[in-house]
Amino acid sequence: MPELPEVETLRRGLEHHFSRRRIVDVEIIGSRTVRRHASEEVPQLLVGSTVSKCGRHGKYLIVFLDSGIRMVIHLRMTGRLEIVTPPFLGDIKHLHARFRLDDDRELLFFDPRTFGEIFISTTKDADQLPDELASLGPDPLSEDFTLEHLAKVCKKRNAAIKSLLLDQNMIAGIGNIYGDEICYEAGVLPTKRASQLTDGELAKLYKATGQILLKAVERKGSTLSDKKYLDITGSEGQYQKHHRVYAKVGTPCTCCGNLILRVKISGRSSYYCPYCQK
Repeated sequence: MPELPEVETLRRGLEHHFSRRRIVDVEIIGSRTVRRHASEEVPQLLVGSTVSKCGRHGKYLIVFLDSGIRMVIHLRMTGRLEIVTPPFLGDIKHLHARFRLDDDRELLFFDPRTFGEIFISTTKDADQLPDELASLGPDPLSEDFTLEHLAKVCKKRNAAIKSLLLDQNMIAGIGNIYGDEICYEAGVLPTKRASQLTDGELAKLYKATGQILLKAVERKGSTLSDKKYLDITGSEGQYQKHHRVYAKVGTPCTCCGNLILRVKISGRSSYYCPYCQK
């Protein structure tokens, strides 16, 4: 599933290619692509509108239109966006939505496993986070994510810190890859109970969160061997070349030389160095 760095990379691509363009046609192809309201509402509300800007909260993309309407896109596990110049002769089988722009290009939404979604926000205040996303925690690259917030949610939770980092209701945007990388950077075991973190460990974890996510954004996210994530032009991210523990079980730690280990946390594989992380 694309995590914050990958979705932020897509947001930047949308901002460059999609903003200030008028939407002249919308085709919803996938039967599950729009499921919070009638799929017919999407073309009815979008056609003729101009995209004013593209935002993001956690793993959700938010497209702002000059009409005051906001379209929300969640890629989930296998969703992908690509900007193309017709005719498109690629992965038609998994094409679920098509947005034609006034420069004759198209923004395409692919989703092989059909978990992703598109919906129109019903929130009337354009400056407010869509009501549908109100239960999410703060975005870790926003001013709302503070050391005080991290300390507050950790002190109340006895879960493993890796589980808390992945809880979208606590912090929005971190997934399995960056949860491991953040814990490694902070020198904290992913299995350590959140409530047991010292003030010093919390400070290191908070700092590592910003550092790792920003470095990953700079390198346009991580494209793994399955190639499920590509940016809006179809190019791969490069941060996978800089992973230090994720999926590196049995390889030497780049810092101390001890072998990277794997453990299951909440049913998911987590990777760590038993020497560098305490």
